[in-house]
Amino acid sequence: MSKKVEAAPTETTQQIAVLVFEKPEPSVWAESAEDRAKAAYRELEDLAKKDEVQIESATIVFRTEEGRAKLRRTSDWTAGKGAGRGAFWGLMVGLILGGPVAGLLAGSGLGALLGGRKAKGIDRNFMKKLSERMKPGNAALFMLVRADDDTTISQLEAYDAPLYTTPLTNDVEEAVKKATERQEVLEAIKFDKLD
Repeated sequence: MSKKVEAAPTETTQQIAVLVFEKPEPSVWAESAEDRAKAAYRELEDLAKKDEVQIESATIVFRTEEGRAKLRRTSDWTAGKGAGRGAFWGLMVGLILGGPVAGLLAGSGLGALLGGRKAKGIDRNFMKKLSERMKPGNAALFMLVRADDDTTISQLEAYDAPLYTTPLTNDVEEAVKKATERQEVLEAIKFDKLD
């Protein structure tokens, strides 16, 4: 007689939070979506330096009129974390919004985590809604926030932009780390300079 062993729950210590800034209507004079994302980025970076929000790292993503997702910048806002989040964001954005990175990871452990059950990976509903919202001309600010940080999430909700969040499980983070060890994956991740 064998004993049924239940799998340990997947730990979640962080979450991905995304603010989406939409392209203004052509008849309305307003800042571009990308400019609003840059302004939010700089404001939140200042708040992080003052410990008023707890954001580990962030990147800006802009969807070109041709539909291509472009990463504008990445940074680590937590002391001592180093500059290792660039590859993380390149993979996450590529997998969520599509692009050359997603194709390179087809059939990998990371692809299975993202394509399967909600409990084991990134919520497919989150990915679907975010992909639909990121139309050409829109921009987004992707951030890594502690899973239990309601104060930072409240600050993010105050922006005039839809906020999407999803837990980042440890197994997804580990799969991303392994994927970034592949040279062809790193070469597919491109960042543009933030002006």
